[in-house]
Amino acid sequence: MFHYFKWKIYNYGNYKILKNDFFWVQIVYVWTQTEWEFFLYPIFDTKNNSLYYLWFDDIQQLDIFHKLVKISWIGWKTACYISTSYSLLELNQAISEWDLQFFKNIPWIWPKTAKKIIIELKDTFSLEDFEKDEEKNKQKETILKWIVWLWYSKEKVKKALKDYDWDLLDVQSVIKDIIKRL
Repeated sequence: MFHYFKWKIYNYGNYKILKNDFFWVQIVYVWTQTEWEFFLYPIFDTKNNSLYYLWFDDIQQLDIFHKLVKISWIGWKTACYISTSYSLLELNQAISEWDLQFFKNIPWIWPKTAKKIIIELKDTFSLEDFEKDEEKNKQKETILKWIVWLWYSKEKVKKALKDYDWDLLDVQSVIKDIIKRL
């Protein structure tokens, strides 16, 4: 289970609070962003009887996380670190080239675990799917910039893009179609 979440960070004394209209969570956050959109994934740590919330910028990161957690010797913290720190392209390249050093440079990964990751994930990453997703994301960003530049609401445009059928790849046609919908 995961939740799409748009948030802001507030500082209360020494605490940082992740907040939206319905949800407040105390967090440890080292980056400088104060507002962002992402997927929030709750995980229960049975060892410490604690509930943690992991964040992922997109579904690909969550997918990588799930693939890594299934590998024995990989804990949820390591899987989260890898999936949010490295792109699918970097991981795919390291796996296809059997780059043990890439994985050994990741904290908490030893040589034997690096080999296990490569063997278990060898056939699970599709670079073609990644390239298609990257192309769609670039197109979405271009469309969003152009339509917002034409004085349309950013939130409405994002909603229209989310619901849009992406069979059309011509950016101009998509812009015209979305403006008609707004």
